[in-house]
Amino acid sequence: RGAKASQTGTVNSHEMLIMPTLRMRDGDEDYSLSCAIPTDAEGVHLIYGRQSCDTRKLEDGDIDVGNYSFGGQETLTILDNVFVPWEIYKVFQIALAPL
Repeated sequence: RGAKASQTGTVNSHEMLIMPTLRMRDGDEDYSLSCAIPTDAEGVHLIYGRQSCDTRKLEDGDIDVGNYSFGGQETLTILDNVFVPWEIYKVFQIALAPL
């Protein structure tokens, strides 16, 4: 369970990476989950929004403005009891273990 703010490009991805966005300390082990999950997994809800500072569609000029029609995009990602297979969790925990 949880939420992830400002996930840029999620709506264009098959999977998303979920990981802490701040430094974990001793005692935070229960909150230090890192995994990749399918974007269309049961319980994943994406609330789509444009980046508030993206004004490329409104600006004139001939510079490369990226995707003119849609500009920047991001989601608030809600995880409502999303199942993460143990194999995926275990692989990421091993990868994050101290050397």
